[in-house]
Amino acid sequence: MKDLKKQALLRKLGLRERILKGKLQFYVRYRSDIPEGITYADDQINKYLDELKDLWKLKKLLEE
Repeated sequence: MKDLKKQALLRKLGLRERILKGKLQFYVRYRSDIPEGITYADDQINKYLDELKDLWKLKKLLEE
């Protein structure tokens, strides 16, 4: 049972990781085209990078 919960959580984390990578890719690719400006895009990029780092740490702990 514990192993199934762990696998389900890892799948959820994997899905969240793909979503964050997509958002990050959008802001990196269209950074200069965003009407709010480059600083807004940079803030979003930093936010998603921080969230990805936390997600990867959690994923690493679960895989051990």
